[in-house]
Amino acid sequence: MIRALALLSLLLPTAARADWDVQLSTRLEVGGGVYVAEQDPSPWPLFETGLHADLLFGEATDEVVRFGPALDVRTEDFRTLEVGGGLAVLWPTGSGFGFTTMLGAGWGARPEDRDGAFGLGRIAFGWRPYDYFSAYAWTAGVYAAGRVQLEGDRAWEITVGVEVDLELLVAIPFMFFVELARGHDPDEPED
Repeated sequence: MIRALALLSLLLPTAARADWDVQLSTRLEVGGGVYVAEQDPSPWPLFETGLHADLLFGEATDEVVRFGPALDVRTEDFRTLEVGGGLAVLWPTGSGFGFTTMLGAGWGARPEDRDGAFGLGRIAFGWRPYDYFSAYAWTAGVYAAGRVQLEGDRAWEITVGVEVDLELLVAIPFMFFVELARGHDPDEPED
């Protein structure tokens, strides 16, 4: 019976099977917010900048929910180095836009004996279309994040900011200057 079911599953049309792929995205984040320590509830401002990357799996088409691992590296006021990871989910809203949520944890090297583990949650909204021609997907948008320090004196951080794709910031301008140095139009065929 099991062999018959296995053989039957091989004979099903391939259109019924999902064709999955992966989309990679990396971006630079810049934002600000507040830091609130449990022993001193008066908040103080903070600035953050960092890199965020995710590798999302899903059906090979646009407007589908995608999920996968995410990596978050950031610094608070250029005084800390924090590395976190977790699970990210893309929730498309139409026309190339969508929400991306992330839940995770990490470890931070911080001054004032604040080193240790933290939990993080993040939501972003912006332009994030599916790329039919590459495994790399551009993105740009806004985000809000929350972190809680899990070791020592408990503290919370709430930040908001903007995120811009690294390919848009680095690779495309680099390619522009390479073509400018070559001195010809890249759309014209070479002799």
